[in-house]
Amino acid sequence: MLKLFGSLLLFASLFSIISPPRILGAKGRQRAIIAALIGCAVLIGTDGKPTQSSATDEAAAGRVTLQDERKKIVTPSAKASPIQAILGKQSLFIDVRHRDSVYCAADNPDWLIGEFDGEFVALNGIARQWAGNHDLSVYRDGEWLPVYDRQTSEPSKFRFDKVQPLIDLGVGLCPQPSNSMNEAFQRLTEGEKRLAQLGPKFGIRAAEPQPSPTANPTDVPLESDAIVYEKFKSDSRLLNLLVRLVKANNLRCDSISAVSPYALSPGFNLSCNQFRYSYEIEDEGGHPIVKVK
Repeated sequence: MLKLFGSLLLFASLFSIISPPRILGAKGRQRAIIAALIGCAVLIGTDGKPTQSSATDEAAAGRVTLQDERKKIVTPSAKASPIQAILGKQSLFIDVRHRDSVYCAADNPDWLIGEFDGEFVALNGIARQWAGNHDLSVYRDGEWLPVYDRQTSEPSKFRFDKVQPLIDLGVGLCPQPSNSMNEAFQRLTEGEKRLAQLGPKFGIRAAEPQPSPTANPTDVPLESDAIVYEKFKSDSRLLNLLVRLVKANNLRCDSISAVSPYALSPGFNLSCNQFRYSYEIEDEGGHPIVKVK
């Protein structure tokens, strides 16, 4: 309002100044000049300075903006449910533990899994072997989701210095047992039985009845002249697990040529494809490691 008054005063004064002298006279012209100066002063005084109401509005707008930004920072996003089960091929594990974005199964602590932006990634070596062979998945909210090998997912994002603290966290959740490879196999066998019993609960059809072990229902065939340690001939589960470990490392084994245990330490010798490929499967800290001969 003050600015409008100053503008009108200045306009009227200027009009009076440029009028012929006979209309205003000398004193009238002086008054017009003084009024013009007052109008200019009013305009200069108000120009660039917001009125009280406009300043209040701008301050209120500023407060709203800051409050909105704060809400964006402090309001947590909706978190998805934790996973309820882990499946490794035909072995099911349901004693799942988690902290932050790290998951493991107490009934098979060999697998450590991390969640990043809704994607599940295998963290440690044995889990990466299974994930790399597309044999590892997790169950969340009625859906099975794949677990990826962190090196094939986004290597730069999962550098060792970033992943190691997560692995340490997972080991604290599910301590790694110091036991033999046979006991690790036993956990997988128990997981297969669990899948047969609880599979339908997790949307997996019950497994078909298994044929007698004497029929050698192995994943790959035994060669006709295969040299197999006597106690292993009827243990198809062990033979299958050895072959799966080899394939989980992206190595070939299309038929079994020979299998024998180590004489003095936990481990196995496995030869495949008419002895073309030979492997050593050793127990290191309770974890099976495959080495090419």
